[in-house]
Amino acid sequence: MLGELVLKIPQVTRVTPYDALQVAYTLAAGVPAVEYAHAERFHGRPPFAVSRGLGSIAIRALTSDVLTAIADRAAALRTLTFGGAEVEVHEVKMQRWSSLDALFMEHLPNPVLHYKVSSPLSFARGGSFIEEPDVRLLMNSAFGTYRLIASERLPLLPVDKIHRAAESGENRRVHLGNNSFVNGWVGHGTWDLSEIDEEARRVIYGLMELVSWAGAGRKAAWGMGRMQVVPAGVAEAG
Repeated sequence: MLGELVLKIPQVTRVTPYDALQVAYTLAAGVPAVEYAHAERFHGRPPFAVSRGLGSIAIRALTSDVLTAIADRAAALRTLTFGGAEVEVHEVKMQRWSSLDALFMEHLPNPVLHYKVSSPLSFARGGSFIEEPDVRLLMNSAFGTYRLIASERLPLLPVDKIHRAAESGENRRVHLGNNSFVNGWVGHGTWDLSEIDEEARRVIYGLMELVSWAGAGRKAAWGMGRMQVVPAGVAEAG
């Protein structure tokens, strides 16, 4: 199960990605080691991604036991250290749940896939940064996340048959807090999957839905590389 919880902190009017991640780390530190041990397999990425908003912090976890433990700890603490001051957590709310199976059944495997990137997407490769929606790097990132939370093996995908049919976007810089920033691509685009069979298309759609939860590429745990599949009717209307 994948899930999201929201912490309501009205005293805090501005939350940087760095601030939000530190709160998530603080809460995760209270998760029993038997449940949290698999974090080591994330090679530096924690088992949750963090987004932020006005007076609230959203934490997304890729396993329900981790998220439940984080929620229980937040409810028990009731206060957190934020910006050097003690702040009160007014509400801890489980926002939504989804199963991995449901992600792979979310969309019909249409031969044309529309997507939107809402936070900077970039990848590290060979000592340089790739700031574009590179298909192979994106699928590799999604596969990596899938392997960490699922035992079932996915079929190999004919990535070379995923064609970038159209794109419109720009490079954007986001300040993460703590004097750090990230550059990446935001925008929307279309993939042509017409050369791929229906089973493989369903896997691609499912992996893209997983990316909408966990992000992809650099700084995914900070809320970067957030993507979503746009239903065909909505994309055409937009």
